[in-house]
Amino acid sequence: MTATTRRARKERTRQRLVEAAIKLFAEAGYANTSVDRIAEEAGCTKGAFYTSFKKGKEEILLEAIRADQDERIDALTTDITRAAESAEIIGLLVAWAGEKSASGRLSWSLIEQARLPTNVLLSLGPYKEAISRKWQRLGASLSSRFPHLAHNGGELGALLYQIAYVPVPSHVSRSNSADIMQVALEGLLRVRS
Repeated sequence: MTATTRRARKERTRQRLVEAAIKLFAEAGYANTSVDRIAEEAGCTKGAFYTSFKKGKEEILLEAIRADQDERIDALTTDITRAAESAEIIGLLVAWAGEKSASGRLSWSLIEQARLPTNVLLSLGPYKEAISRKWQRLGASLSSRFPHLAHNGGELGALLYQIAYVPVPSHVSRSNSADIMQVALEGLLRVRS
């Protein structure tokens, strides 16, 4: 087997493990998901897990969060830059929030952090930095299209993340993140224009 083939196989295994972790963390939470369960879900051995993620569950948590963020935000910011009009931009952000609301993927991470052990919380520094860069990028892409929002691009990106990723309270039974995103953006653009 060539070195290229080995690297490709290791990368496929790593990707399967990350996909399994994303699914299981969303379903059961970080604390209730074991390395054994992630490996089983991915169709791998525990040894293959530790070959890919030497630091264990904390390392795959960071990789799962990064993968989820990178997957959509890069495309979203590109689409915002290319959108012809503000209604299209609002539609893109509403669809993104609706997708997050419907999938439930990784919204747990924002809530469950308070219950994580201290050693895991300390390891989330790179995650917080990665998320901050993503929401700053999202805010900057909107600010470039709506110059009156330029002075608070980072806060705007953080607000949009909060709307998209945090589940709507159960007492708001008729709304979801997409509805709340629509109201927030229409209000921001109307008030600021």
